[in-house]
Amino acid sequence: MNKYRTQYYDFGDLAIPNELMKCEEVLNDFGKWNSYKSIDQIIELYNVKRYIDSGIRLQKWTDEIYSVYQERAKTILGVIGRFFSTVDLSEYAGLYKGTDVLYKEIFWDIFAETKQYKKFDDASFEKMVFETGAPLRCILGQKETVARFGAVIRKYILEDVRNTEFLVSSFLEKREKPKQNYFLPKELTDSDKEILVQKYIDLPQPNMNYLELIAQEDNPDKLRLSDRTKFNAYKRLEKMRSEFLTSHRAIETTMGVSFRPMDGTGEIRYDISEPLKPLIEYDTVWLENNLDYATILQNFYWFEVVDLKSRCNLVSNESDLGIFDTVFGLHGRKEYATGQSFEIKNSFALLQIRGYYEFLKRHGVELESVYQWFFEVYLKEEFGIDGYVYDETSSNAKFGERNKLIVSKIDHVLKQFSLYCADLRIDREYLEFSSQQTNFSTVPSLVENKYAYCNDVKLKNEMYYLFSSQSMLTYLERLGKGYDSLFEMISKEKVYYKDFNEIQQTRIEYLLQRGAIIKCADGIILINKERLEILIQIYKKDFLCIAYENTESEPLNTLISQKELRLEKTLFSVPEQKYFNYLLNKAEFSNGLDLRNKYAHSTNSLDERTQYQDYLRLLLVMAIIIIKINEEFILKSKHEQQEKGGPV
Repeated sequence: MNKYRTQYYDFGDLAIPNELMKCEEVLNDFGKWNSYKSIDQIIELYNVKRYIDSGIRLQKWTDEIYSVYQERAKTILGVIGRFFSTVDLSEYAGLYKGTDVLYKEIFWDIFAETKQYKKFDDASFEKMVFETGAPLRCILGQKETVARFGAVIRKYILEDVRNTEFLVSSFLEKREKPKQNYFLPKELTDSDKEILVQKYIDLPQPNMNYLELIAQEDNPDKLRLSDRTKFNAYKRLEKMRSEFLTSHRAIETTMGVSFRPMDGTGEIRYDISEPLKPLIEYDTVWLENNLDYATILQNFYWFEVVDLKSRCNLVSNESDLGIFDTVFGLHGRKEYATGQSFEIKNSFALLQIRGYYEFLKRHGVELESVYQWFFEVYLKEEFGIDGYVYDETSSNAKFGERNKLIVSKIDHVLKQFSLYCADLRIDREYLEFSSQQTNFSTVPSLVENKYAYCNDVKLKNEMYYLFSSQSMLTYLERLGKGYDSLFEMISKEKVYYKDFNEIQQTRIEYLLQRGAIIKCADGIILINKERLEILIQIYKKDFLCIAYENTESEPLNTLISQKELRLEKTLFSVPEQKYFNYLLNKAEFSNGLDLRNKYAHSTNSLDERTQYQDYLRLLLVMAIIIIKINEEFILKSKHEQQEKGGPV
């Protein structure tokens, strides 16, 4: 018999129909199964059994034929058992070495499922496993094998310091798809792991990606590392990066923000004549003519810190992550996704706030005084909100001291807002009594059903097919070119249903059923604009601001009634909550900047330039908080006017 090379793939893989045709050939070879002599043939049978057991079948298989195949598949484990009954203990290592490279991992699946391990004692298993040199992923995936030979497997792990990379990848790295469960022997202690990882750090050339994960990640259940070991990895990583930059030529990129006199109109000028040196220019003439506190705060919209719906533009959105951000390199299991787009917009934001802060200082304006005015004067005069307090900071205070104060103020202003949401007043006595720290995710909103989030895989798939550059719907042979998304293609080209191949048409049918697109009588595909105006916001921003949408929109109400959208009532959207957690603490993200905790516990850097940059970040955070709180009172006032029937 020829080897058909049947491979097992998870449900949904496009290769499955081809593999099922191979299975058909193997199943039709039923009469020869007991004469199979090759381990590859035996593994192939095992793959066939997995397909039949999963219920996946070719459309051309009649119920009668499929029933026959099911009965034949039931005999496969018996065939495998008889094959291994003729294999001597001393032959297992050679059998594994002779296994096709694509089947080596499945060899260990069969070894465990057919309980071949029961034939071995510790000595014979140790001889066999060391002789095979099998990758750890093959062995540690088998729970019973690991439990039976824990001491041997511990020795096998500790034998090679490079096994650290497997442990780090398995237990510290984030994976988009669920990872296979790996089992560590109970004989492998935390001290064993610590020593192995430290040996890896001390290698002449450890991989910098793994060093980064060791330094920032933790997995208390599987790979608990001391702060000392993590610090050693961090210092080694710093040294290697410095050496790399010294010995390799790098492409220099710079970005600039300029505040200079222009024509006084407030025009923003973008200079991208040199793509690697983008520049944004702001008009100081206009700024000097608009130094009132209200306009100073309004200018954060001008700087595009938020959009016109008060959504923070600085957060990391899933749609902004390119293939280089997600596929290349290693990413920690609790890491905040900081892709290229995120780094660029946050770098620009820091340059903007630095330039504006220094411009205001030159004109005698302290930005925190503007913040104090918002809370203590503006809210009272504009909305009748009494009792808000924002402590003044001395203009002579050093940045380290300012940072300690402003992280406390962030908590203070959010507590005051939470109290107002609960009681429609700020009870100072209760505020002083309560000592609970504010969590960004639990700060409430004055607006019912403020945000909507995708709550259904069907909706997520719909948006993926429409907007993702990774969808299979971005290229048509007739057009001879690809687009960033199906949405872009349909917006720019006349596209017909018949242009899509058979596999693509299954996705197009899905979008037609969902109502995202429309097929005209002549076969032209059009966009359902009303539905897509909603979906593109959710895809791009990861949420929808209900208050700014047409509440009579049929697509919106349908998504809500079918619970494909989840409604929440919080001050900050989930992406904003995550962004603040990334900046201010490490409770959620391993790579968080931890600014609040560092300054609250005096573990911050003593470098003044670093403290200044941290202060600028914290000024940005407070500006966003102010914008979000102001939005709340505006929306609340608008709603009250609507209920009274008056003008909005």
